[in-house]
Amino acid sequence: MKVEGGKGNAGALLVALLFAVCFGGVGVFASWVVGGTLWAAWEARNWSRVPAEVTHYDSGSVQYKYEMNERTFLGRRIGIGALETEETHPAASRIERAWSAKEPLEVLVDPDNPSRSVVDDTIPWMMVIGFLPFALGFGAVGLGALGVMVSMMLPESEPDEDEGIGSDAASGFIGLAIFTFLWNAIAFPIAGVMVMELWKSGEWLGLLVLLFPAIGLLMIWATLVSGVNWIRRRGAVLHPQQMPPRLGGAFSGHVSFPRGVRPGDTFKAVISCVTSS
Repeated sequence: MKVEGGKGNAGALLVALLFAVCFGGVGVFASWVVGGTLWAAWEARNWSRVPAEVTHYDSGSVQYKYEMNERTFLGRRIGIGALETEETHPAASRIERAWSAKEPLEVLVDPDNPSRSVVDDTIPWMMVIGFLPFALGFGAVGLGALGVMVSMMLPESEPDEDEGIGSDAASGFIGLAIFTFLWNAIAFPIAGVMVMELWKSGEWLGLLVLLFPAIGLLMIWATLVSGVNWIRRRGAVLHPQQMPPRLGGAFSGHVSFPRGVRPGDTFKAVISCVTSS
């Protein structure tokens, strides 16, 4: 029995590790894309505007030359997006016009480090919103798997005879809160991207996608109600006369609430017996 339990724990740890690495890796990458883009926009807000000469432009690849502090620098970066496509950047037409007409191109240069420059500091909100569900959803799953790994590696405490058996009210509330978070982390950004596109194209039937954020709002309300009820009473505690209870034996005891109950309150109790070979 101990050997089988060890193999089971090892398998569960391996599955949790796989989830933590895969989902957490995607969450970290998406968080880097979102965070790196917003941080780059924050840094570029006070950069100096300097005229530059476009020395090369072909299929979205650009190279420009500018002077600062009596030194000449070469720049190749167009926007601040971590994974932005240069061909579709809003500044592409401005670069192409400067390249064709041999006109100066205004770029933004970091005064503290003149080797850093961008053509345009517009935040690519479509890309940021598109990666946000992966950053929040996959990152949360990765952190959850990491928490499961830590809890599985901690030694289990022996049940106290006077402690009783707690209900699953807390775990039910936490599970609902996690599911609500994941649902809204995916529904709201995706709906935001689609609404922006539908607003441009005029295809109003696609606004049915707003049903998913609406469901998310209902789930938020249900989570808040569940949380308030749990905070008001906390979970019930079952105190059997015999601890731990024996399978096949007589069962009796009483239920208590850490914060008490009011006269006339009614409750539904479900007692489950779970066994494993």
